[in-house]
Amino acid sequence: MPYDVKLPDIGEGIAEGEIVRWLVQPGQAVREDQPLVEVMTDKANVEIPSPRTGTIATLHAKEGEIVPVGAVIITIALENEATGVTRRGPTRTAPTTPRAGATRAAPRPRVRRRLTLPRPRPPPHRPRASRRRRRSVSSPRSSG
Repeated sequence: MPYDVKLPDIGEGIAEGEIVRWLVQPGQAVREDQPLVEVMTDKANVEIPSPRTGTIATLHAKEGEIVPVGAVIITIALENEATGVTRRGPTRTAPTTPRAGATRAAPRPRVRRRLTLPRPRPPPHRPRASRRRRRSVSSPRSSG
């Protein structure tokens, strides 16, 4: 069963991405986490890694094409399958019935993101002690 890789939601507010460069070709064997494609958004350039090990069956977009988030960009034939390799356009296969009890959802593509830590809070404000020495003022005692 082929596995369709969709353009993931790369960041908040991102609706589409441009295919800058394909790092794989149809018929090429790929392993999990191997970079597949370089995508440019209005915020960053990102390499999309392979979510599965297999062989590239189809590239669904050309370099320079703008693709919406959630659109299928590549199809991977899993290791135990033999499929035809095409350069453009999805290949349709007959739907298969899942085995009894097999309801596992497909994993989302992994996206490498930069880790951002919250800024440390400044220490609470404490008034500084005065450097002036206090002189003891003796009050004149009244004599009687």
